[in-house]
Amino acid sequence: MKKSLFSLISLFFLISMIGGCCPCSSTLNSDGRVLQDNKIMEKAQPIQKAVPRTNAEIRQWYNDQVGVISNLNEQWVKEGVSLEKRAHRAYEIRHKARIGARAMMKDKMEVTMLEKRDMKKYGNPDGPTFKYLVEKNRKKGMSQDESYEAIIGSSKRTNSKYNKKYGVEKKDP
Repeated sequence: MKKSLFSLISLFFLISMIGGCCPCSSTLNSDGRVLQDNKIMEKAQPIQKAVPRTNAEIRQWYNDQVGVISNLNEQWVKEGVSLEKRAHRAYEIRHKARIGARAMMKDKMEVTMLEKRDMKKYGNPDGPTFKYLVEKNRKKGMSQDESYEAIIGSSKRTNSKYNKKYGVEKKDP
């Protein structure tokens, strides 16, 4: 029962992730612009029609999800969205991409390996929490605002080691 519930939740999440290009309560309107919090954000890229199947395709999908953060953050700044809210949004996009990518992976042993790595590194099998990142940055001596800026910055980056492993070329912002 637990495994089938997890599969159902994973499938639902995957469908919701593929249904739009930008998470964080975003949807696409009829002309392809992203609606977020009932505001038109920007012209979106075409919705991906095929579900990524290989780890390389999944890794590319993950990078594509994270790749929208810079443009969205610029839009949020223009709209006057607070720094804290922008940091939360950027974090959520990356976090949902991480969870979505893992849900698509066929090799569940590899997913388990990644979850164990995250548990060891962050104390959470799904990667760092927003609170963890803020506390980590504060321990480095950053102010609250500097911490939020750092979270936005790190949300835009992906692990070059994993990108190389799967043949994905991405230039970190």
